[in-house]
Amino acid sequence: MTNLNDGASHLWRRQLDGGADISLEELCLVIETSHDLLAITGFDGHFQLLSPSWETALGYTRDELRAKPFIEFVHPADRDKTDVVSARIRPGVELLSFSNRYIHKDGSIRHLNWKGIVSAEAERYYTSTVETSADLRRNETADALDALCELYPGAVLMADMEGLLTRCDGEAEGMFGWRAAQLAGTPAGHLLRDEQGEPMDLVKLAGEEVDGVTGTARKTDGQWVTVEVALRSFGNGSVSMTGVVATVVPTGV
Repeated sequence: MTNLNDGASHLWRRQLDGGADISLEELCLVIETSHDLLAITGFDGHFQLLSPSWETALGYTRDELRAKPFIEFVHPADRDKTDVVSARIRPGVELLSFSNRYIHKDGSIRHLNWKGIVSAEAERYYTSTVETSADLRRNETADALDALCELYPGAVLMADMEGLLTRCDGEAEGMFGWRAAQLAGTPAGHLLRDEQGEPMDLVKLAGEEVDGVTGTARKTDGQWVTVEVALRSFGNGSVSMTGVVATVVPTGV
């Protein structure tokens, strides 16, 4: 955060509106439609202005959030840190980024990343905050998948909705000789065939909710070995299916 003084205020105003005649109503529209969590908070510890995105992020109405000191919504383990940072920036010490955790109305944890400025004269903080919980969950899921791929004794493949391989992990190189870079972007049928000898369509099989199939996998020397393929589709939260993950285990060499 940065201290807000008159000179900086005039400079930022020129940068924001370029000299245009921007009304208070228009600024309110920007606040009301922002995806970021915008807030003005007093030195008394109470939110004074909040954008609607706060209600989505924390589950409380804006009236509920304004009714208590903001520290009561902070995760207990982060309250001391938040108090220290709040006190430290009041004299105008710059703080470019600050992260802490808030408690959602349903009891779950929300990770927030804060940026803003402070006005000692007005005794207010002006902040723009982003909820990073989803990003952290995605990173955690990716890390877990990486660990599982390392532990799994067979090959682990992922394909997009066009049937192109996006990653190849596990023992694929040891079993079939293919390096991940050689398979990335190629059709799954380049590596796998069904029992009829046709290129295996992982997306179609996943869409038919087939748990597993027997087929063959092509080694780098041109030989085909019998394999068992288990597969599941996955989505991104808004779309039920955005790709397929499959495990491949040879049943014969």
